[in-house]
Amino acid sequence: MPRTEVFDRADVIQKVQAVFWSKGYNGTSMQDLVDATGLNRSSIYNSFGSKHELFMLSLKTYHKQNLDGIDQMIEQYESPLKVLKDLFEKGVSGACDSENKGCMLVNCTTELANQQADVQHWLTGSNAKMRLRFRNLLEAAQEAGELKADADTDLLAHYLLMSLQGLRVNGLTNQDPQLLNQLVKQIFKNIT
Repeated sequence: MPRTEVFDRADVIQKVQAVFWSKGYNGTSMQDLVDATGLNRSSIYNSFGSKHELFMLSLKTYHKQNLDGIDQMIEQYESPLKVLKDLFEKGVSGACDSENKGCMLVNCTTELANQQADVQHWLTGSNAKMRLRFRNLLEAAQEAGELKADADTDLLAHYLLMSLQGLRVNGLTNQDPQLLNQLVKQIFKNIT
C-alpha cells in the first residue's frame, strides 16, 4: 500500500524553487534540497522523482506564477500597453533589488539550454507562451489605438521578449535604475 504524503507539496515546491533559483541547477545538491524542505532523500525521491524532475516542476511552477501575474495585470489595467510597460518596470525594480537573483527562467536558459535538450525544448515552449501573451497585448493595443495599426505584432512580441530577457540578464551586473529606465523607455519608443 503506498504511503500517504504528510507534507504540503506546494510548500515543498516553493522551498526547492528558492534553492534552485538561488544556486542554479548545477549548484544545488540533494543535501541542499533536504535541508530546505526538511524531508529525507527517500521522501523526495519517492514523491517527486529525481533532482531533475523536481527542478522541472519548480520551473513550471515559476512560469505559471509569471503567467498568472500577467493575467492579473490584464484584468486590472485598461491599457494593454501599460501592462507591457509595467512588466518592464518590474524588471527594472527587480534588477535594482539588493537581493536580485535574476529571472529563474532566464537563469535556467543561460545555465542549461545548451546542455540539456529536454530543458531547451521546455524553455522553447515557455517562451512561446510568453510571446503569445505579448502578441495578444500588442494586438489589443492596436485595437485601443495605442499602437500603429500596421505594426507587426508577432515581430514586436519577439522583440519585447528578447528585450525583457536581456534586461533581466543585464540587471544582474548593472543595477543603475536611471540607465535601466532609460533603456526601457527606448524599447517602448522603438515599438510605438
